[in-house]
Amino acid sequence: MALVISNFPVDYSSANDDLVCTCLESSLYTQTNFKYICDVYIGGVKVAQLKSFPNPVSFYGVFNIGNVVRNYVNSNLTYLPSVAGIRVDVFSNHTKLVECKFGYEYGAIVTQFLNIETRSKSFSNSYNKRRVFNITTTPTMSYKTDRFATNRPTTRTNVFLPGSGVPAAPVLIPFYSITVYPSSPQNLVFRVNRYSKDGTYTLSSSITSTNARIDNTMTQYDMSARSLNTALGTTFIDDNTLYYNVTTTIEISAGVFVTETSPNFYPYCENKYEVFTIIWLNQYGGYDSYQFSKKSKRSYASEKKSFERIPYNVNPANGVMNYVQMSGSTSSKVFVENQIVYDSKFKESLVLNTDIIDESTYEWLSELIISPCVFLFSNDSFVPIMIKDSNYDFKKRVNDKVFNLTINVDLQQQMNTQYR
Repeated sequence: MALVISNFPVDYSSANDDLVCTCLESSLYTQTNFKYICDVYIGGVKVAQLKSFPNPVSFYGVFNIGNVVRNYVNSNLTYLPSVAGIRVDVFSNHTKLVECKFGYEYGAIVTQFLNIETRSKSFSNSYNKRRVFNITTTPTMSYKTDRFATNRPTTRTNVFLPGSGVPAAPVLIPFYSITVYPSSPQNLVFRVNRYSKDGTYTLSSSITSTNARIDNTMTQYDMSARSLNTALGTTFIDDNTLYYNVTTTIEISAGVFVTETSPNFYPYCENKYEVFTIIWLNQYGGYDSYQFSKKSKRSYASEKKSFERIPYNVNPANGVMNYVQMSGSTSSKVFVENQIVYDSKFKESLVLNTDIIDESTYEWLSELIISPCVFLFSNDSFVPIMIKDSNYDFKKRVNDKVFNLTINVDLQQQMNTQYR
């Protein structure tokens, strides 16, 4: 008698996809009441026991643990400015180590035989944009280990400088750490590379993000000029800066170092229109941001409840009918309301536009349209919004020449006017 685990998902697979495990017991599957068992443990705690009848043809037991695991991974944004340098959030539940203990049960009086075989892997709060060949294919998250976990184009992103007339807003970039060498946690040390308009290059002093490298954890960084200048204690990024990026060097094993560099950010100092910063949960389970800097439109959608009444009053002193309101026995100059609105609610909507963008930026911004978690940065706060656009047509320069992106959003804040 032997229980063989034939299929188990690989490390860093998406918890939001199917996580299918298969097992086979070669001789007992014909026993009365036979079922395979998969006990699922997360953080050393048993969270579920799954059971599966043998497949009538192959006799395999099949379990999809994705339905269980995805309840325990998340990337809930709390945003705590100026925590440990430029780090503003930590998603400790982004990736979970999941242990599955396989066994079976059978018999007229059912007896369980547990923990015969065990498998464990880590699963992440990411997603795939297309189905992979099977679950042994290298998962998307594996390409972002010990890296900035974003598809933001590396070449150019426009950002606005403090004091440019645009309210200061974060420029969010997530960083993903796997098993930390030599032990967790470790500091992350950043330096800013500044390329000035006069052609000079300057490397900043170090910015230390204390205990930022934690096993299987996504950390969130604000790489705006305001955040970096505050961390450096000086106006390092100024209006003479053509562009800048941020670099960190990591020791991944004894004597082996890798250097990771952020995308390039090009500061703007002036803008004609109101700028809106949109933040969203990206493919890898961290948060990206983008500034919509062209013409915008704001509107309200209202919902009202009312009742009708007769459109006149009768003077109690002399019985004379009036279409105006009465103050005691005195007529006023305010006509009687025929329809009384007793409940009025409204929601704010926005139409936002980017500047002219390239193909890679347009493709990256597709993640904004399909993201389940989107915010508008307003008055130094994150306001939940809903993207109303449900379709996204990818643009190509050869076909579409020049293009930008327009989005329609609803603020998730239904407000009340005065009740009557």
